[in-house]
Amino acid sequence: MKCYNWPIMEPKPKGFIVEERPTWIQSAMQAYRGPVRPNWTETDFCRADWSIRVLDKYVLPSLEEEPHILIAGLGLDMGFIPCSYSPFRIATHLEGKGLDYTMTLVDIDEAVILDVANRSAVSLWNPLYVQSGAEGYKDAWDKYLHDTNQADNMIGLTRVANVPRTFQAGLQTGGVDLLHADIATADLSQSQFDYAECLNVLYLLPSAGQQLAIVNMTDALKDGGYVLINDNDGSLFQEEGGWLGQAYLDNIGLQFVEEVYPNGLSTPTLFKKGKNK
Repeated sequence: MKCYNWPIMEPKPKGFIVEERPTWIQSAMQAYRGPVRPNWTETDFCRADWSIRVLDKYVLPSLEEEPHILIAGLGLDMGFIPCSYSPFRIATHLEGKGLDYTMTLVDIDEAVILDVANRSAVSLWNPLYVQSGAEGYKDAWDKYLHDTNQADNMIGLTRVANVPRTFQAGLQTGGVDLLHADIATADLSQSQFDYAECLNVLYLLPSAGQQLAIVNMTDALKDGGYVLINDNDGSLFQEEGGWLGQAYLDNIGLQFVEEVYPNGLSTPTLFKKGKNK
């Protein structure tokens, strides 16, 4: 794993109108000055399984047009093979279904943004390939190859496959938009996304930053859109000692749907956007 620096935050995040916000949001806007922990960028090839499951079960069946997806915190695996995964795996899943899509990809680390922008292939360290079953590397890698119609390719102890062609095309046409920003303060267009993923990110922020990030993503969702977030250290969900309880959810119009992986340690939890109360 590797630690990078983050940009200095402005006293008041862009894109928010203070006077139109509840008191707790106004307080968060005044207090937030950026992350309080090092920006660890570690990720995992199988992490996208959670979003793929949500897309298939909730998002895609209700859409009449191409899905518009927001991913905050892309990750850059700093283990054996430095690589980002989730944007490519989600794109591959949609490509395998023959679906067009748009993606907005947000990360506070410029190195991660540049990696995703310039990457032509994804890699998997071969010793991991023996694992199969739920969240298994073998099944995930085989699916990646199947959905992109690629043959398996080995370079030493590394399995290598091309980045999805639809993703590469999207980078050229604007269908895939890369944004170097903090999700708490990122300037996002309102009510445009069908689905947002923010995994292994919020624990890096103080409570004020968590509040702003969740409000920012919720504002960016269409009515009926979904957001998947998780709690790595008990600083987020109220039942685990954090601040996010039903009163906050009601205030911003989020409805609990389910814990996507209830046996996991980080509690990935899905919410749906309704109308603000």
